Amino acid sequence: MIRKLLKWFLYLCLLLLAGLITLVLCKDTLIRNLTERRITAQTGLYVRIDRLHVGFREPVISMQGCRLYNLPEFGGGLLLHLKDLHLEYDPEALQSGALHLHLVRLDLEELNIVRNAAGRTNLTDFIDRAGTEGRDALSRRLPAGDFGFTGIDTLDLSLGRIRFLDLRDARRNREAYFGVKHVEIKNIRSQDDLYGVAAIVLLRSGVVNLGAPPRQDGTRSVGILDLGMDWLKSALGLDFRLPTETKTNPPTAEGPSP
Repeated sequence: MIRKLLKWFLYLCLLLLAGLITLVLCKDTLIRNLTERRITAQTGLYVRIDRLHVGFREPVISMQGCRLYNLPEFGGGLLLHLKDLHLEYDPEALQSGALHLHLVRLDLEELNIVRNAAGRTNLTDFIDRAGTEGRDALSRRLPAGDFGFTGIDTLDLSLGRIRFLDLRDARRNREAYFGVKHVEIKNIRSQDDLYGVAAIVLLRSGVVNLGAPPRQDGTRSVGILDLGMDWLKSALGLDFRLPTETKTNPPTAEGPSP
């Protein structure tokens, strides 16, 4: 009888060990599936992630091939294609309520900002859907009090293409291509330093022109300044033009505001 009990106990231990090994080997897949379901449940947007790794022993979060898709009211196409996001953080700083990142590797392949027929943008809609619950979930997992950003030791940045698509008027469609690959910036110590990062990206990409010839697909390639002005006009509901726009574009190119 004792021998039989020992045999069953051994079988149980082997079964638990096999389950533990399977969990360790498949943990990234399980976390990826749970993350996809959580994002879809929280925002209503379909998301697909090729690979997601969360380190248990090392303070690392790494994600590759993240594609987020718009709702049907925003055309249903691709909203965001994030090829690579790799974060190495300081766990001791995080426990004390500070975010300090040793390494950030960000490769944004494509971002499509869409304004629907009602004049609402997909980014505004996404923030509204994800913002409140996301902030509440973050506050439950972090220490009480202020949560501060204390810097990034090394930023490895790659940027591809940003589009602005207006479903009410295709003539307002804009596109900015950066083509920046692995720009390395060190010792970012404050949020203000991120503005300097933006300036470096603009200089490296050469995207500083306000006008560009039309593309065959109807989307005009423009510089980031032109894209930013269109975004500002759309977000604030304003109707104005820069003098440089008037010189570089025919008066009928933009058309009347809807």
